[in-house]
Amino acid sequence: MKFLCISLILLASCGAFAQTVDDCIRASCRTYEDVNTLWCHADPGHFCQCRPSPSGTWAPQVMPCAPGTLYSFRRQTCVHPYMHDALECLDGGGGGTDDPADSVLCEEVPCVTYWEINTLVCHADPKQFCQCKPLRIEPTVWVPVAMPCAADTSVILVLIAVVALPTASQSVQDCINVSCRTYEDVNTLWCHADPAHFCQCRPSPSGTWVPQVMPCAPGTLYSFRRQTCVHPPMYDDRECDELGPGGGELELALCEEVPCVTYAEVNTLVCHEDRTRFCQCRPLKIDPTVWVPVVMPCAESTSFSFLHQTCTRDELWVNSC
Repeated sequence: MKFLCISLILLASCGAFAQTVDDCIRASCRTYEDVNTLWCHADPGHFCQCRPSPSGTWAPQVMPCAPGTLYSFRRQTCVHPYMHDALECLDGGGGGTDDPADSVLCEEVPCVTYWEINTLVCHADPKQFCQCKPLRIEPTVWVPVAMPCAADTSVILVLIAVVALPTASQSVQDCINVSCRTYEDVNTLWCHADPAHFCQCRPSPSGTWVPQVMPCAPGTLYSFRRQTCVHPPMYDDRECDELGPGGGELELALCEEVPCVTYAEVNTLVCHEDRTRFCQCRPLKIDPTVWVPVVMPCAESTSFSFLHQTCTRDELWVNSC
């Protein structure tokens, strides 16, 4: 009975505190570890959690425990009163990072698009680098984190530059039957009237794909069949003379407006007008860092369900598009 009375008094005292952020105990939202930590509050019936703010930064917010429970910093959850130890929070609640310099150097690194999330960024310390990682508390949100290199290693940034450019005489008008309308077109290198060059579909400032004349390495000629430049003994000029495709119809028109920029977009299957198909973001073979929407078929006797993000049996299919 004495134990029950003590518990009731403790629970009743919780309401005496004002649940304000100012009463969060050493709450910090500066580093990756901070954001993934639930912090103590002066009222043990509450805790403080880092949440996104309208400005795009992370800020502490007071959150309630379930009725009849108290927050345990060590367990990182709310527990029954008999499991609660007030000393955990009186000792500082784990404390924020006193020197968050490593994280500050990474905090400006963007982690929105698929390309950004999969790119390692240089750190001021060559023994570290910045990497986008998902939050444990919110796996759909990615944040930059300072990561260490293995012992006796450093980060190396490799820059690749194109130094050769076609001259004015190699115009796009001399590309042979080039098309940049379908996924297959964009992934194809096309013949040019000058065999020392070829035509490649490249993104334009307007967001569409357009042909661009590209040079072969000196002393090589373009082979359409091999889809690369080869030494003259391997070159067959009939490959381009016999090239017949005129680009075909725009079979992917219904997918071409599907965005493939952010991580969420790349990983989302989108409805197609034909329910036995769907639109999926796929990386280009010629440039794996660029993703484009592609029409994909469902298996026989199945239809695409946006809700389930997969093709379901026709008798179970419900239109969720």
